[in-house]
Amino acid sequence: AKWDFSLLYIPAYKFNEIWSVLALVGLRQQVGSESQDKTTTLLLNATVFAKISERITLGMEFNNSDPGNFDEEEEPELLVMPQVHIEFSDHWSVQTGVGCEFTGSQVNATGAIRMIAEF
Repeated sequence: AKWDFSLLYIPAYKFNEIWSVLALVGLRQQVGSESQDKTTTLLLNATVFAKISERITLGMEFNNSDPGNFDEEEEPELLVMPQVHIEFSDHWSVQTGVGCEFTGSQVNATGAIRMIAEF
């Protein structure tokens, strides 16, 4: 098993009431028995969102990580993940999605669930 933990800076921009974008820039730390030898990775992420109702937003996430910065034997990864973002209140929401992760010639299915607190 392996677990990923991320430390991120998240700038965002809202074009209008429907469309917005955000970026994630930071580091990912991997732990667990199946983690790679050097476990820190640079993360670059862009997501486009379309707000379809008061509490539901759809998104398309593009997440690029380059473990080659820390482990030359590992190949860069690209994650493409459609997602849904559900707001429970003005400060709490959940974001979930399923997509594909491309690493070299391999393609793997992947999923994510994020709990979000806004301050």
